[in-house]
Amino acid sequence: MFFNIIPFVLIIACLVGVMVIVVRKFPQLTSLDVGTLPKVQQAEVKKQLELKRFWRAMAHAGVWLKIASGPVKVVCKAGQNRFRAYVARLQEKYEKVAEEVEAKKVSVKSVSNSAPVAPASAVALGKIEEWLSRAEEHIDRNELKEAEQCFIESLKLDEKNVEAYRGLGKVYLDLERYKEAIAIFKFLLKLAPQDDRAFNRLAMAYMGQNKYEDAVKALEKAVEINDGLAIRFFDLGRLYQELERPAAALRNFQKASDIEPGNPKYLDQLLEISIITGDRRLAEEAYERLEAVNPDNQKLPAFRERIEEMG
Repeated sequence: MFFNIIPFVLIIACLVGVMVIVVRKFPQLTSLDVGTLPKVQQAEVKKQLELKRFWRAMAHAGVWLKIASGPVKVVCKAGQNRFRAYVARLQEKYEKVAEEVEAKKVSVKSVSNSAPVAPASAVALGKIEEWLSRAEEHIDRNELKEAEQCFIESLKLDEKNVEAYRGLGKVYLDLERYKEAIAIFKFLLKLAPQDDRAFNRLAMAYMGQNKYEDAVKALEKAVEINDGLAIRFFDLGRLYQELERPAAALRNFQKASDIEPGNPKYLDQLLEISIITGDRRLAEEAYERLEAVNPDNQKLPAFRERIEEMG
């Protein structure tokens, strides 16, 4: 029985001894630095090596990135230059197309004669004549806006109809739309270069804008083509008076009175310009002719007095 208890007592004693040792060494165990353990140290070293290897790889990649950025910048710059050149080409192309479109614009008031026009059919010709006839009826009733529309309708059927342009230009003259009248008559003269009426009305449109030099050029062309109309020489004389060119005015008033010797209006202007230029012989002649055709003219006494003052 005693011998059976001895092993049990020895076991208890050993356990007590172990507990005493642990209790005595517990502060040292709690302060143990796990980093000092060999396996832990190896793991830490391995971690540091991997970290250094990572940063070296990043640094190496940075160098290559810096080296590669040069060509990339060059490529980008070249791309920008190509893009700018492309935009410039597009802009140039757009401006060229815009100019071509503007040059090819065709309107009723300003029609280009560069493209061939097919001959109008019999039906179209009938319609054109109808529109022109309606336009004349409106003009007779002084319905100028309606006449304008009729001429435009006829031009839609035949964009080179001389009569339609001539009528439309005259309507614009009567409406005092001188800029449009000038455009119409200029184009009409491309269709009919020897149309003296178009030159005459072009001169009238210029006169409406007080562009006397241009009016003189147009009217001189009209009398060059047709020198049988006194009114045109009379109008030329008045234009030269406006430009203070009395000698030229005298020459044209003379032509007007030669064509229509009994016209008191022409003789009146001839007498006036003869006195201004100091040509007494011509003044006396004009006075006698005026007195013969218009003896009741109230300006005759004043003319007589001015002639006597010429000496």
